Order: sequence, then structure tokens, then C-alpha cells
Amino acid sequence: MSTYRSATNKIPDSFDNCPHILNRYLQYLSVFENKRAASVLETYICLREFFQYIHYCNVIQEKPPTRDAHKDMDISQMELSELCEISNANIEDYLFFLDNISRNALSTVCKKFSYIQAFFDYLVSNAQELGGCLPEGNPASHVRKPKPPKNDSIRILSIEQINRLAGAATGATAARDAAIILLIASTGLTISEIAALDRQDLHEGTGVLHIRDESGKRRIFCIPPACMDKITDYLAELDAENAGLPLPTALFVGRRNKRLTTRGIQSALL
Repeated sequence: MSTYRSATNKIPDSFDNCPHILNRYLQYLSVFENKRAASVLETYICLREFFQYIHYCNVIQEKPPTRDAHKDMDISQMELSELCEISNANIEDYLFFLDNISRNALSTVCKKFSYIQAFFDYLVSNAQELGGCLPEGNPASHVRKPKPPKNDSIRILSIEQINRLAGAATGATAARDAAIILLIASTGLTISEIAALDRQDLHEGTGVLHIRDESGKRRIFCIPPACMDKITDYLAELDAENAGLPLPTALFVGRRNKRLTTRGIQSALL
């Protein structure tokens, strides 16, 4: 029985229940692609399951009725010719099986599909040396790639919720914090971009914000009236506190008129 040690970047000379062509591909990933042992092992597990599914369909002449029905198939002697006969329809059936029978998460289906696609790319690139024949190229290239799942952790707030959040700001920095919240919501600027804003970037009379990104490209934002009103209130308080003193360069400042850092903004809004 083979043993696998994920703590090193060394993979075994052979894998359990593994066709010769798959073993060769895994060695290729390790030696020429410099993949880590854990990545090679995951590739082996995913492709072995796919090969067992295909072999089950070919031998039993039906699709696996359950998620584990094909996992006892011996594929150690599986020929390259059987793999070369795999069509895009076979791959589509397998993706459907993963989704509806195995109940894999969509992100897992996407990952397994990428392993299948990469394997057939290897076969196409090395067809002459391996003695395989894929006249139509990579069958996975004709399969529509599953869409990865949306990040459910991202919530889009309504205007009412945003205004309520801004209105919850309290204390001596309430006007500043409310202005930052509304500015993030109305422009989509990141916290680091807001921390880098200078007062000269904002044209208070027109409510237009001019900034340049790292590439030097200029971006222009029209600040909504509600947001501009909060910024105006904040700047009025700042000017009153600094009467007779030079105005700070940064748009948003903290103690001693020093520019608010990214972490400072995060702390203020938590």
C-alpha cells in the first residue's frame, strides 16, 4: 500500500489503483511543474474518481446510481485508449453527477473540472510521445465551465440601512465617521484609497472628487448631496478646531491632525 506524506514535497513512486498514464501525469506535475505533494495528491484523488466513473459507465453500461457506486472500480489496468474516447458529453455527465448525485459544492465541482481540463491538456501536448490520439483536442475545452458560487458573505445594504449606519456614529468624531461611511457607500472606494485622500482632491464647491490610482490614471467621482453635506459638516468642525493654524493635508485626520491610516479607519468604523 502506498503512503503519502504531505509534509514533504516528495510523492511516492506509485499510487494505489492508478493507471499508468495517471501515475505518469502525477510524476510530471511533481518534477516539471514543481507542484507540492499535497497538490499532486489532490489531483490524484480527483482524477482517480473521474476515471472510476468513466470506467464504471463503460463496464456496467450505466451511470453510477449512487455517489459511491463507482468507487470500488479497479482502474489500475485502464488503457490510455479508453481515456482518449472520452467526449465532452461524458464530462458534462460527470459534472452533473457531481452536482446532483454526489452533492458536491459548486466550488468543488469547479475545482474537479479544472483538474480534468489540465489532464487532457497534458494528453494533447504529449499525444505523440504517449501514443494517444485526441483528434478533436481536449474534450473539456468544449464543455461550458461551471460558474463558481457567489460569495454569500457579501451583503448589499439598502440606502436606508446605509443612512442608519451613518447616523449611528457618535462622539467627537461623529461627523467624520459618518462622512467616511457615506463616501465608501457612494463611491466604492476602498478604505486604503480613502485613507490616501488629500483635501485638495475634493472640490467642495462642485462636490467632485479627483483621485489618481497607482498607475497614474485619474478617476473622477461626483459625490451625492447627502454625502457632501456630511463632509462639509466635518470640514467645518475641523476648520473651527484649527482656527489660525495650517490646515492638514489629509482629508480625513485623527489625533493631532495626523492622517487616518487604513487601520485607523477600520477601528473608527467598528
